[in-house]
Amino acid sequence: MVKRWSLILLRNLAGWVLIVVGVLFGWLPVVQGTAMVVLGLALADWPGKRRTFRWLRTFRFFRRTDAWIHRRFGFRLPEHRDARRAPR
Repeated sequence: MVKRWSLILLRNLAGWVLIVVGVLFGWLPVVQGTAMVVLGLALADWPGKRRTFRWLRTFRFFRRTDAWIHRRFGFRLPEHRDARRAPR
């Protein structure tokens, strides 16, 4: 139980740190601030997370990026439904 809560705490802490660093580095051309913010949003738990990622998936660029991340790293962004597992 303690291990589970510590992992949740570390994941949320890492997510919020990535969000803050991404916002701070967003104005620098070298660092990918937007990617850091999206990764931080995916890691952290916050109200409206599923609804926001559902809305982001309406954009083709976001869907392509999600598919690339899955192919490259085996990780899907929150609230992804595989077409084979979707309820009919």
